[in-house]
Amino acid sequence: MSKKVILEIENIRKSYLDNNVLNDYCLKVDEGEIIALLGPSGCGKTTLLRCLCGFEEIDSGHIKLTGKDCANIPPESRNIGMVFQSNTLFPHKNVQGNLLLGISKNKNNTTNERIELASNILGEIGLDGFEKRNVASLSGGEARRVELARTLLSEPKIILLDEPFSALNKDLKNKLIRDTRDLLKIKNITAILVTHDLEEAELFADRIVHMSKQ
Repeated sequence: MSKKVILEIENIRKSYLDNNVLNDYCLKVDEGEIIALLGPSGCGKTTLLRCLCGFEEIDSGHIKLTGKDCANIPPESRNIGMVFQSNTLFPHKNVQGNLLLGISKNKNNTTNERIELASNILGEIGLDGFEKRNVASLSGGEARRVELARTLLSEPKIILLDEPFSALNKDLKNKLIRDTRDLLKIKNITAILVTHDLEEAELFADRIVHMSKQ
């Protein structure tokens, strides 16, 4: 049975002044597929992610989500989550407070239901009992897990990961990559990882897409 295409990128272009970053770039991604965009710095990997989630406007071409052109769809309505390279947890909130920010505003959950959702996702990522922990006390790997959990709570169809594992030591990185992949597969969430590390790409992805500088 053929798989359903969830994301179509058709001949998109993106330039900054005279710097042509993406030139007629094309890609199709199936529902539930995990891919890695592999390439050197400056080849447009992060720019592509920012275009997909709506942080950057493309100059031309089309980005289609489940068959619909998303040119006029704002970032918050695209149902795409993103985990950034740098830590984006709010230091004035504890782990639970950060997680509650990720729960979709479209859900009419009670406060207790939202707290339960946050606790459940902590169990899924291996951080049971971390609700009241100060985010400043988290290790690098724990912080990455909390950021992933917060993104998952928004129930995205696609998760974009911009080198989230790069600052971790190898053993911790490999475990987090495997755990993240397993969780995405269980939830059947499509994911796109940006990396310059071939080993990381091979460990995480179903398919590796190579990108090069224009």
